[in-house]
Amino acid sequence: MSSTTTTTAPAAAATAPYLDSAELLGQSVKLLSDDHNPFDITRLIAGRRKIVLLDVKNTKEVGTASGVGFKIPAGIGFTGIGSTETHSLTVETGTELGKSLDAQAEMSASYAGVSAEGSAKYSYQTALSTSKYYGLLSSETQSFMLTMELADLDLADGFVTAAQGLPDWPSSGYPSAALLVENHMCDTASKEEMQAHISCECNGIATAKASTDLKTSEGYKKYTKVRKFKATVIGGDPGKKTDLSSSPNDAAKFDEWEKSISDSTAHSPISLGVMSLGDIVAECKDIEDSEEREKLADKLNAGLSYMNSFRIVQGYLEVKSDYFWDRKYDLRIDGPPGMKLSASAYPTSKEHTTFSQESDTHVKIACPRPGNDKKYDYKPDKAWFDSHYLAYVRLTAPPFAVDWTITLEPRMAMRIKLTNGPDIRTAEMTEDSLVEEVSVNPLKAGVFGKSEKTFK
Repeated sequence: MSSTTTTTAPAAAATAPYLDSAELLGQSVKLLSDDHNPFDITRLIAGRRKIVLLDVKNTKEVGTASGVGFKIPAGIGFTGIGSTETHSLTVETGTELGKSLDAQAEMSASYAGVSAEGSAKYSYQTALSTSKYYGLLSSETQSFMLTMELADLDLADGFVTAAQGLPDWPSSGYPSAALLVENHMCDTASKEEMQAHISCECNGIATAKASTDLKTSEGYKKYTKVRKFKATVIGGDPGKKTDLSSSPNDAAKFDEWEKSISDSTAHSPISLGVMSLGDIVAECKDIEDSEEREKLADKLNAGLSYMNSFRIVQGYLEVKSDYFWDRKYDLRIDGPPGMKLSASAYPTSKEHTTFSQESDTHVKIACPRPGNDKKYDYKPDKAWFDSHYLAYVRLTAPPFAVDWTITLEPRMAMRIKLTNGPDIRTAEMTEDSLVEEVSVNPLKAGVFGKSEKTFK
């Protein structure tokens, strides 16, 4: 037997149950660290959540359209929207279903597909085939909206002074919203074929229309077997929402659901709206000068846009050095605030290589000369220079010029490669030049851009 059930409201009881979900209204995003210092970017961009305390001791009882009641905190607003009623899906053999219906005659009034009336002379078991499975659908949905009054805006002491000292952040140039669509495939011939299959499946509602003839192809049949699909419908009439979620590519159902959206049905029962920190400052009356408010708001919004533009670049450090010296490397980055640099051992790194994270932007790497360890099979007549991968490198930075400096001791050669898929940028030093420093701009002109070398 298998069963799925839609969202249901609490059953009526002598004492109305407490609705725990109401406390979700007390969750908010914490945009500032405890000391409210906008210069501390590391703490600002760290994920923080704060629970707003609600008065859960004082409660009130509310009810839905069907009369089902439950308790919520006294300070929460409640608006009943409506209800729909279908029945949950159960799959049973004829024997099991017959026994259930005989024992619970009231089920016949609740489920679709069963019309026989129960009586002392009639058994459901005689009307159901014992060799078949029977599926029954049932659901009950209660829709309502909970709201919480907004608190008065109040800026902490010292915040305005700190915000006034913010620099003029460069614009990140990225949109404020994005949509991520994941469709996991085991085997796809091409990106174009994948797009065609998705468009064909959602032909009724997709922006790009596709030929329905594709649905008869072998490629499309293979696609439907391996792709994972999930449909989530938010807002609109609860009944039409249920219909659409079961058949999200049905154009008629989509049109019916779209027409049902209104101010009263457009929101989920619990939703979270986040204002930009700059917009909050712009509305705050703690700063009397409106021009000063707008100036601070622009700085804060630009700063948040800058922090949202950070990217992670990963690569590796390959070195070519002689056998006769212990080797030491300094990796540093300089540029706008908030950047981070880290390094860790490559799988083929020498066993005694050590990594020291001196700061967020400085890493030291020490590697003993192979001649000190018999495992490296050191031979005096072997070539002086040995090339190997030394470390994984990870850089977190915004998408504009960053100076990356690696300092080496004399008679060493190295290269650093930063890669994102097929795109590789390399800065290289050779044994002939005996250079001591190389500077790389991995994030110029897009994700990486051109590599540059400078010599002391």
